[in-house]
Amino acid sequence: MVGMRGKVIPLGLIKKTYFPEDLAKIQKLLRKADETAANSQGIFENLSEDAKEAIVKDDDDTKYELKKLKAAIKSPIDLTADDLAALQQLLHEIDAEKAYKKKAKTAAAELEKKTEAKAQALTDTEVHDMLEKTWIAPVTDAIQSVMQRVIDDFIRALKDLEEKYANPLSELDKQEQEESAKLKSLMRELTGSDTDVKALQLLMEEL
Repeated sequence: MVGMRGKVIPLGLIKKTYFPEDLAKIQKLLRKADETAANSQGIFENLSEDAKEAIVKDDDDTKYELKKLKAAIKSPIDLTADDLAALQQLLHEIDAEKAYKKKAKTAAAELEKKTEAKAQALTDTEVHDMLEKTWIAPVTDAIQSVMQRVIDDFIRALKDLEEKYANPLSELDKQEQEESAKLKSLMRELTGSDTDVKALQLLMEEL
């Protein structure tokens, strides 16, 4: 952070706001470095046993040693033309990865200087904008997120109620009458004393 402004306003936000192209350039270089590293690993894993044996480390045969790789290319003893071509391609990818990383490091250092200079030169309007993005915007976004969750939950509850009471009242009445008729039919088949029968008749009148 640089000065009071640097302490209050993150330099990362200044980079994103005023130097997005620089950030994109650095990210692209780092992606290229990762791609070449993956290519190197792929080439190494697919080397013939002879070629791999010529370049692996003495204490770890799962990794290659740059010094041995260069020596094998310079003096390809017992290696085929395909082996030599593969080793040369491996060295090319290794050099390319180093180059991309070096460019990314240089670009990052330059961006750091530009960002620090911009932090010191921010106008009052720019400071206000940065403070709003740093402190106010996150709070506003959080409030909106909570409100959206409440609205979503309310809508979900309404849909649940709609599904629960999807059948109209007339359909429910019909179902009730059908169940009542079934129950009366079963009760008519019941037998018992005169008192029991009379009680059943009174109960059926209530249904």
